[in-house]
Amino acid sequence: MTSTEAFWNVLREFRDDTLIIQIILTIAASISVRLILFRPGKRTDSFTKIFLSLRLHGTESPVLSSTAARV
Repeated sequence: MTSTEAFWNVLREFRDDTLIIQIILTIAASISVRLILFRPGKRTDSFTKIFLSLRLHGTESPVLSSTAARV
């Protein structure tokens, strides 16, 4: 097996492992956008805040990581 085949196999496995989560996130994002456009209000704000906080939980800020890399 060449290194490129190993690379593509890793990507294929990652895609297969995360497909359900990607579908759920896409549906939740589309619901959030529809609510923002057609039903603004406190419930929409709450849903959007919860969605974004769950979506961005555990991700590293590019600004903070680039600042830390310079130090």
